[in-house]
Amino acid sequence: MTSIFFELINLPASEADIYNFGSVELKQTAFRIDGVFLPTNNQKEQPIYFVEVQFQKDKEKEVTALAITLLSKARSDLPDERLQKNLLDLIQTIVSYKLPRLSPQELARIFSISDLINTRYYQEVRYEEALNYTMRIIERRIGGVSQDLQVKINQLSVENLENLGLALLDFTSMNDLVIWLNNQASSDG
Repeated sequence: MTSIFFELINLPASEADIYNFGSVELKQTAFRIDGVFLPTNNQKEQPIYFVEVQFQKDKEKEVTALAITLLSKARSDLPDERLQKNLLDLIQTIVSYKLPRLSPQELARIFSISDLINTRYYQEVRYEEALNYTMRIIERRIGGVSQDLQVKINQLSVENLENLGLALLDFTSMNDLVIWLNNQASSDG
């Protein structure tokens, strides 16, 4: 550990061999120094180094390592795919809350793409994005919708929202939207 200090100040790690390391308290109002490197007896011409050390846990690495371990155990120890999926959802939710600023690349280091796509969180985000995008297209192409139409649109699946988004490119009136939604309801029902 003491050689790390010398590496940090761009000296060879071997410099630690000519020093004794200790923690000292100066005779002042409790002025404590984390560490002092004092030259050994035969190295009196060497400088004295005072060290202040602060350690902090790397929360991101800790949570990532735990998530990877739990995912691996879930895959190997849980034969039931439904239980695996539920645990995956839970782990992904915890990671998302503990590390909300993780990039997609960082998430991909923890989860496989198929893991992420199958999480409830991903499905909810995908639905919200599809709904928001479709509503923006509706607003732009044909104007606002009534509350009744909004309820019908909110009940569409992600795939149907995406299909509606494409169909909207050909719509010229609110009536086109009503017909499309009615056709969708009759084909689903």
